[in-house]
Amino acid sequence: MNMIFWILLLLICLLSDCNSLTLNNRLKDNKEVSQCLHDITPGAGPELLNLGRTWETDKPFVTIVANMSRITSLDGVRSYFQFRTFDPEGIIMYGDGNNATEWFILGLRNGIVEMQIGKSGVRATVSGGPIVNDGQWHLIHLKSEQEGVVLRVDDKSVLRLELHVMRHEQGNVDAMRILLGGQPQNASPLFTPLKPQMDGCLKNWNWLDQDTDSLLNLDVNTKPCFTHISRGSYFSGEGLAVFHSNDFPQAMEDWTLNIEMIIRPDQWQGTLVTITTKDLEDLMTVYFDSSKASELIQVKTGTVELILPHTLYHKCQEIRFSVNVSEHEIQVQISDLKMQRDFEDYVHWKQVWQEGASLFIGGSPDPRGESPYSGRNYFQGCLGQIWVQNQLVDMDASHYKHDSIWSHSCPQWKN
Repeated sequence: MNMIFWILLLLICLLSDCNSLTLNNRLKDNKEVSQCLHDITPGAGPELLNLGRTWETDKPFVTIVANMSRITSLDGVRSYFQFRTFDPEGIIMYGDGNNATEWFILGLRNGIVEMQIGKSGVRATVSGGPIVNDGQWHLIHLKSEQEGVVLRVDDKSVLRLELHVMRHEQGNVDAMRILLGGQPQNASPLFTPLKPQMDGCLKNWNWLDQDTDSLLNLDVNTKPCFTHISRGSYFSGEGLAVFHSNDFPQAMEDWTLNIEMIIRPDQWQGTLVTITTKDLEDLMTVYFDSSKASELIQVKTGTVELILPHTLYHKCQEIRFSVNVSEHEIQVQISDLKMQRDFEDYVHWKQVWQEGASLFIGGSPDPRGESPYSGRNYFQGCLGQIWVQNQLVDMDASHYKHDSIWSHSCPQWKN
């Protein structure tokens, strides 16, 4: 019996349990913003699941252990589901048995589907097919054929994985576990690592043509799946992400600081970026101040404060914002409006950056918080793209990211 289909059978139990998931709408009520969105309400339904769960550890969305001793044959059985993501890399599911000595992984790498299997110290890996991290729904179809499995994407065969080493020996595997959207702590050292986090959604699944109405429900909450999505990182106003200056290497002889981002705010308030020393002393803060009638974007350092009105911003359009710190000046630009000031702290900034500065995106650090990543004054909205030192930022590469942040997807705005 092929191990992969024991795993797929177990997915029946897992994914149908998602009928009880409550997809909480984290978007706050904002009539002006809602007019710009295709649909401010997240997609809902019993068969719709966001794999995005936790960031702090490799812990999966959920783990199920099943008794496999009753399964006799799965030859010719098929399973399928629809999958949507902008995330280029992550684990869709991980399954194992025999104390994790036999395992199977289905995931993405560079936007392409990848399957890995292992048993008795032997590993097999295949990948290929079309790019599927394009934000569109793709049908993923698995079918057992003799001693292998065929993977189809959008009704086209793209991969075949032979499972000779995975053949079942009677009584050899009595229990198996399946982990969705993550990996176990005792994962096999043989498999080629993938970033475990996956910002993606599943829907319309059929697992081995089984009736799943009578299965138990799981008491689990997850992020919603937005009905329409666009590329970017969505901040729900509940947390922030943290990077370090050494994440963005640059020759210190000609050092400058450059930050650029595309902004779609849900509300004109909150902190976009805070840069601090290792001791959390503020160097610079970029934030919205909606307490004033003109609703300003402010950039504040120890010696310089720049205030820019967003009068060039039109509803349902993105804002391109940048700040540049060089030896003699600090320059801020929003849309076509540019402002600069003389800057006297360059030497200090250069030293702090070289020794190790921290970048907080989507909020300000709270020194009185319970953890080093406690924050306040959170930003709510979409950051379509972020560049630091001319490098495109990947939220999955952060040193910390609050679980309320979508790494690669935002609610889609109308054109």
